[in-house]
Amino acid sequence: LEFVGSRLYLVDTLYYGVQIAIICISLIVEVLMKWTATYTSPYQFFLWLCQVVFLAPIFMESEPLEPTFIVFYYFSCSLLISEWFPNWSSPHPSERTTSFPAWVAFSWLSTTFFKGYQKTLEPAELPYTTQSIDISYITQAFNRCKDKGSGQKGGTIMVLVRAFGGTFLWGALLRFCNDVLLYLTPQLFRMIVRVIETEDHAWKGYFWVVLLLINSSTQVIISNHYFRQTFVAAYQMRSALVTAIYKKTLTISNTARKDFSTGEITNLMSIDAQRFMEIVPYLNTL
Repeated sequence: LEFVGSRLYLVDTLYYGVQIAIICISLIVEVLMKWTATYTSPYQFFLWLCQVVFLAPIFMESEPLEPTFIVFYYFSCSLLISEWFPNWSSPHPSERTTSFPAWVAFSWLSTTFFKGYQKTLEPAELPYTTQSIDISYITQAFNRCKDKGSGQKGGTIMVLVRAFGGTFLWGALLRFCNDVLLYLTPQLFRMIVRVIETEDHAWKGYFWVVLLLINSSTQVIISNHYFRQTFVAAYQMRSALVTAIYKKTLTISNTARKDFSTGEITNLMSIDAQRFMEIVPYLNTL
């Protein structure tokens, strides 16, 4: 497996050949993202994150490293850092125009918070809304599910479930992952204590401490996105109900209007619909 008269192994040649191919493919993806006006790619971020993390133990070895490996590792680190910046600049912060790492950490809101701390924000300085909370999108999704489910049992609740249940299920999945990581924390503490009591190898203690840090950080990120996802689902249901009630009041006949006072209609739109914002985000705790 070794070249004659050289320290270069065949496995090293294959390794660097694959890495060069990955870099070339990544550059092609970046060019395609520029052409298609795509702001970020989560696959690119996880690729370079895994590259940097898995090569870190080799880079931290005390033995002298090959200059080629050092250059490649620094190049991977620079590409990972570049993933924190979107491919296109936008004057207004928005989830649609930010990078994937900034979206995960909610750091794309930092500019808005800093401006709001300095002065009162104008409407033009607020972040753009995404499609998931756009009123026209919510209304179209609700009406489409209502038309498809006409004649079926369940009424308005089933229409809301068919229209926005997917958003809520994503939140339920995030809550499940958060609970798994929550119960994993005591197990990691137990492993750390066991390493200390048995006076085991030091690297095992560092390993469990780093794993505990990763577990806690991931839990915080997942918990934040869980609340974001469930509040988006609650907002969609509330907005769909308010829009449907208001539309119904404009088309209801005078005979039917006599059965409902103005106060009752107002309560349906302001109080009863608001119950979804108060209940839906915490349904998973049951």
